[in-house]
Amino acid sequence: MERLKLSMERLTVQDKKAILIDSLKSRYKLQYDAIQPIPYIKDRLYCVDKVFVEGGTEVHIVKGATNEKEGPWVRVGSYKDIFTDPRMKAKRRIIEAEAGYGKSTVALQLAYDWCNGVKDSPFKDVEILILLRLRQLNSKISIYQAIKLFLGPKDPRIKSTDIKEIIESCSSVKVLLDGYDEFPDRDGATGSD
Repeated sequence: MERLKLSMERLTVQDKKAILIDSLKSRYKLQYDAIQPIPYIKDRLYCVDKVFVEGGTEVHIVKGATNEKEGPWVRVGSYKDIFTDPRMKAKRRIIEAEAGYGKSTVALQLAYDWCNGVKDSPFKDVEILILLRLRQLNSKISIYQAIKLFLGPKDPRIKSTDIKEIIESCSSVKVLLDGYDEFPDRDGATGSD
């Protein structure tokens, strides 16, 4: 009877947001607690925070308002500076490197920081962090459907339309898209959201 009552209750946007955030944090924890630093050793998994190593990160400082190719590459002290360096004017950040250089590890470290409220994290004040692995997607679903399918709560009361409403109600949302080179339909994608 209690379960039926809970399923019949009407959830507020704040209730749905809390459920979504809990789901995101538990999904990210599964990912960042399962780092396999040596690919062929499958029985040892580590938390990203224990294996992440800062190293030679450089940012491209674009001069002007367009996506000009000119401008210097400047070494920064930390992966956090990618988001906090005052010379970076753009809202969008693209991390480029060859396979195996740690782009996905940086994304998981940022998720770890957000989930654990790391004080000096560039995402410490972010209400919702979305980390989607593009290899899981296809161009037939919206980002809200993808969040529900891959990250969202199993709670049937929360639909992809609710996720859209939750995100629109937030003061701050960051979206990390990992693995663009693994996106199945990257040449034909023309989605709207």
